[in-house]
Amino acid sequence: MENYEIIEKVCNDYLSELNSLREIYPIVIENAQKDYDNYKKEFDNIKQKLEEQTDTKRSKKHPMPLEKRQDYIQKEELYEIKKYALKDMPTAFILSMVALYDYFLKTLIKTIYTLQPDLLNSIQRVITYSDLSSLVEKKEETINAFFVEKEADMVLRENYLEQLSWFDKKIGLTLMDIFKENKSLVFFTELMERRNLYAHNGGYVSGYYLNQTKDWLQIKRENYTINQYLEADIDYLNNAYEILYEIGVEISHLTWRKLLKSNLRESDRHLHNMTYKLLLLGKYRIANRLLKFACSLGKYHSDQVRRIHKINLAQSYKWLGKEDKCQEILLQEDWTACDSSFQLAEKVLLDKFDECEELMTIAAQSGDIEKTSFIEWPLFRKFRDTAIYKEIFNKCFSS
Repeated sequence: MENYEIIEKVCNDYLSELNSLREIYPIVIENAQKDYDNYKKEFDNIKQKLEEQTDTKRSKKHPMPLEKRQDYIQKEELYEIKKYALKDMPTAFILSMVALYDYFLKTLIKTIYTLQPDLLNSIQRVITYSDLSSLVEKKEETINAFFVEKEADMVLRENYLEQLSWFDKKIGLTLMDIFKENKSLVFFTELMERRNLYAHNGGYVSGYYLNQTKDWLQIKRENYTINQYLEADIDYLNNAYEILYEIGVEISHLTWRKLLKSNLRESDRHLHNMTYKLLLLGKYRIANRLLKFACSLGKYHSDQVRRIHKINLAQSYKWLGKEDKCQEILLQEDWTACDSSFQLAEKVLLDKFDECEELMTIAAQSGDIEKTSFIEWPLFRKFRDTAIYKEIFNKCFSS
């Protein structure tokens, strides 16, 4: 396996696990909600009938016939179970997503030492006599693995900000600055502090949480109070998924480009394929975040890659309903100096379909844009419905 493939696999495995949770939690929570609603209706009817049948002269301690109490208690217990299960499900999914992030981070840290073994010399750890004894006469790889595991565990015991700082200090990244600038840190901070509340404080707001998440609370215009329970709906889960997706990809790629500077082609390819797939799947918000990141990298395998990121960033804004931002991105480039594929993309994004006939013909006949791209590239979503597109497509690809 090539060195770049190791980082690529770490990133891909993390995203696959995260996507699996994203796929399942709406289904599980929706079904749990339906089950709870149906059972609550049934339980309320049972309760009402029992109350109606109860002799008003009975004592308050035993308000219903004894022969019916056992059945009622069982149904009441099941009702309480379903109620709390519904409340705790979003919490469980948030804890699961953050656990995936933790494991991803640990794996990436271990990968860094695999790719840069000289960094082992900077590890300073206190080692117990028993540990030392177990390492005597061991092979060098075993000793290295022991210290790398200890280092990774140590980093994970730090808080989330110290974890990011570790990458800055160890391999010279600037994660803290980057995430502060693009506002990711605000949302990431709130998510991690909320995770801590769910894991250690029953999900109830603490003064520490309020102090650490001031920026997020201001953006969201939330007015939480101490000891208030923090609920998490589907929208919150979606936002948590997106921020963990973004942070994971960005840490992976910054590490990749820092350690393997000669592999820009592969890094650019991976980031392009990922963001293209997100556009294809209609995940425009996360695509937009990552495309902004891609456009900020500064160095690329070729200028064509940079321009492709710009075009896809513009279309992500378009599908998010931000036409002004789409136009702003397009105005940053002189597309007339590019081949027909870029010129056509600009016209299509500006809805200038009447100016696309010649450009589409050239792009199709020259191979600047392949048939599959005309069929699936989201950029052509609106354009495909026009008579111009259908006519040129049939003319160029009828065979």
